[in-house]
Amino acid sequence: MRNCWLAAFAAVSALSLAVTAFAQPVESVAAAGAKLAGQAGNEWVFTKVIVFMGPGNRCSQGEALRFLPTRQVVIEECEAGVMSRRPVAWSLAPNGPLDPMLSFDGKTYLVSFRTDAAHHANYMRLRLRGATATDLTTDREYRLSDDD
Repeated sequence: MRNCWLAAFAAVSALSLAVTAFAQPVESVAAAGAKLAGQAGNEWVFTKVIVFMGPGNRCSQGEALRFLPTRQVVIEECEAGVMSRRPVAWSLAPNGPLDPMLSFDGKTYLVSFRTDAAHHANYMRLRLRGATATDLTTDREYRLSDDD
């Protein structure tokens, strides 16, 4: 019986230590805004943009978000072989003890950031929650283009 309690205590202690080791502090709205747009604007890439030289905005793939400190985001998407660029407004709001809420283009996301020091890369994750408990939650991870 004593060994059972010791094993349970060890498992709970190990789990607690693992959760603490991988926990990321929640970003403040100001810190998230600074990471999102920087001083002159940041481009966050979901899929590398590949465009063709010549007339028109022809492309084969790509999706990126360019956040500007003026609270504008330029949504760049390759759709049906044509690159589209749409500027829309963005805003950040606190979300209690959770990551801040980022709103743009009619959607609201939980936004979080992480750094991969081994690969010198910075990432932004946008989490779109489902409308109900049975709807899917989707995560999209973007890489800061300055890290390429």
